[in-house]
Amino acid sequence: MRRRKTAVLLVLTALLAAGFLLYAVFNAVFLPSFYANGYKVGVAFVKAIIPTTLAMIVFEALPHVPGLMWLDDMDAATQVRLLPVLIGSILIYVGCMALTFQASARAYEKVDM
Repeated sequence: MRRRKTAVLLVLTALLAAGFLLYAVFNAVFLPSFYANGYKVGVAFVKAIIPTTLAMIVFEALPHVPGLMWLDDMDAATQVRLLPVLIGSILIYVGCMALTFQASARAYEKVDM
């Protein structure tokens, strides 16, 4: 039982990094698109889900690329190696959200409800 719990925790570093990047992509497309008119949430969602799905496909394919197979390893050394990737993805997410907020606020100011 202990081994399974450890394996789940070790994979968490890569999943968290991918999750932050996926949220950054989704929010960067969805929020400005939604606040551009304020009514068509479905259109904004479809616009955002397409690049997010493409990013998911890339993240899933990366460990199958020769030279990047270490991304799938579950040893402690790989997780330490992935920590800068996690920190970088968090920084990208924070920066992307700041830019997304500015773009969304500008778009929302133009909307006449």
